[in-house]
Amino acid sequence: MRRKVLVEGVRFNTRGGMVVEHTFPADGEYKFSIQNFGVGTFHPGEQLELSIDGERVQLWDFVGVGLVEGMGGDDDGTLDATIQVKAGSRVIGATFLATNYRPSNNMLQEYERKSIENNEIPQVQLHPEIGLMKVIGPFNAQQPVDSESLKKVFTCQPSNADEAPQCAREIISSLARQAYRRPVTDADMRPLMAFYQQGVNSGSFRVGIELALRRLLADPKFLVRTEAEPEEVEVGEFYQITDLELASRMSFFLWSSIPDDELIYLASAGRLSEPEVLKQQVNRMLQDPRSEALVENFAQQWFYLRNLPSIFPDSIYYPDWDAELRVAFQRETELLFQSIVDEDS
Repeated sequence: MRRKVLVEGVRFNTRGGMVVEHTFPADGEYKFSIQNFGVGTFHPGEQLELSIDGERVQLWDFVGVGLVEGMGGDDDGTLDATIQVKAGSRVIGATFLATNYRPSNNMLQEYERKSIENNEIPQVQLHPEIGLMKVIGPFNAQQPVDSESLKKVFTCQPSNADEAPQCAREIISSLARQAYRRPVTDADMRPLMAFYQQGVNSGSFRVGIELALRRLLADPKFLVRTEAEPEEVEVGEFYQITDLELASRMSFFLWSSIPDDELIYLASAGRLSEPEVLKQQVNRMLQDPRSEALVENFAQQWFYLRNLPSIFPDSIYYPDWDAELRVAFQRETELLFQSIVDEDS
């Protein structure tokens, strides 16, 4: 039996709804539009809550279901709110307040679900459900000054013009080391610092860093992960890749991301290919939370889990199939794969 109760990611004393993670590109006003499924039995006193990072930002009185009555009573089927939001990745929750705890007379609740599939069987909806949520904006956008991404980029702040070049070199070299997945050279830094200086001349220190970062993100050495073939190798002959190339292979396979400082340090020292060091680093990476990417990417492709969204079993024979069951089916397979990796069995 599945009941529409608390959704993970929203606070207690709520019922149903949805939770999504959204990246807001700038400080400003954003319009949130929430639409009903067009199903459900109306209960007086229903209230719908919109929250950002767990904090309530809007509370509506729910006055009807379907596109005719409209969630807001304006015949448009939606509830809209314009909220001031700071830049960054935030968790948005839309849920109903749990004001009615009366149990259903239908103890099986065989057709109660969190989503509507292509199902011809009428569904018994005791409560209204959220169909979709849109985020539109920003309006009156302002450049963020204290977002988490800015804190990661600006690892230093010059107190005067004389300190700016050294601080800029520290920031840009750190970013280039991550982007190129190896130690940077003077040849790497020259074009980046030239773009930085161009930005300083036309704006400010921050504009200079932004222009250098744009140049870095457009660099083929960042966009393409290449492996250089030794010149002395004959066609078809096997050869050993470098430790830095090995670091990238390991990182993109296990983490689906760039190697961290420890991997780059060991690879730069030529120690990563040593059997004991290699084994220790693989174990370390698998114990890191970033190794969940191995499940999300490799396992999903291997077991064809990415095909699940296109699977719609016959509703006559499988009336309980819905999106929630589809997610559970996928997650169970992922957890089994993760267990095998963790237990090394």
